[in-house]
Amino acid sequence: MRDKNNFIDGRFWKASFGDSSDNPVAKFAIGNDNGSLLLSGIAFDGMKESRGINAVFRKNASEHEGEFIIRTSSTMPYAGDTIVRRRYEFTGDFVEIVSDISTRRTMKLKTLSVDSLLLSGEWNLKGLLLYDGISNTPKWVDSPRPPFADSLPFLSAVFESSSGGILETGTGDDLWRWEIARRTNNAFANFAIRKQDKGWAIKRNVLAWNEESDLPAKDMRFSWYLFLGGRAGEGQKEKGLNADTVEKIDLRKLKSECPDDAKIAWNGGLSDYPCFHSNWTRGRLKKIARVFDAGGKERNLTISPTELFLCDSASHLSRGNDRKISHWNIIEINKFKKWANRLLKKNGSAFSLELPPESPLRNLPSIFRRQ
Repeated sequence: MRDKNNFIDGRFWKASFGDSSDNPVAKFAIGNDNGSLLLSGIAFDGMKESRGINAVFRKNASEHEGEFIIRTSSTMPYAGDTIVRRRYEFTGDFVEIVSDISTRRTMKLKTLSVDSLLLSGEWNLKGLLLYDGISNTPKWVDSPRPPFADSLPFLSAVFESSSGGILETGTGDDLWRWEIARRTNNAFANFAIRKQDKGWAIKRNVLAWNEESDLPAKDMRFSWYLFLGGRAGEGQKEKGLNADTVEKIDLRKLKSECPDDAKIAWNGGLSDYPCFHSNWTRGRLKKIARVFDAGGKERNLTISPTELFLCDSASHLSRGNDRKISHWNIIEINKFKKWANRLLKKNGSAFSLELPPESPLRNLPSIFRRQ
């Protein structure tokens, strides 16, 4: 990965921030002929972040190859001097985006839209990973017929271009933040993916009212992610590991030692499966990895079986034991994967995830991406 001024080049993409004539928030050019992805940012009704004042742009390189952090900040003087801060964390072709919105005063509006996207070029929607708010098991919908529209955010959407390029985008682990309309009087939400003449439009209207309503001064945060791949199967799947050098962490065997407050919780029930957001799970897996690495030999580590269930235990997010806050684990699993690969790399080893044959996660290219 290389960068120059406000531009960064990846293996299959080029990103620019704050200086594009067609969209000054961010633009990702994908492949040689696969079009582009435009991030239009925040919008209060017709008041768009792209018309704001871009005040801050910072790049922070890492000692680890392929890792980079971009921080931006802009002010929307026509929207009550709202400040939008955004953090892009690049790990190879995977990008976690965190958008912080600080409204300075009460505004009257009908819609708050967060980080809408426009994907241009010849792309097909391969599938969607969805949840219904009732079950905590995500469902994969293959080749859905557009348009998609729901009051709940999609977990992941996978697109493939006519030349084989891959784009995956999805909601971050903080589902409860994207569900803010459920906690706001008279508000509703609308998440949509629609086909247009020149591509696809992805809208995230997190707050909407039938009549103009007050949005008080407040701080809000929303996270989401991108995976920008090359041709299907090209450089995106993890290298096969020699079975003789692989040691597995079997999550099923952790059941007996996993405390109840670290388990997946949903609607008052408990699963035997640990939540990656719990301090116990993070600490236990890191301890296993460190002991494994202490041998100093070229061996590879995998977690089996890996699944992504939704959880509503607020204690996993350090927000008290008596609340329900919905979240999932894709970002947290990717963070552990990055940490484990950093640890194991010095001995020539690697970390991977192993999924059950029936897992809907097998449809997500980001899960099998090269670190």
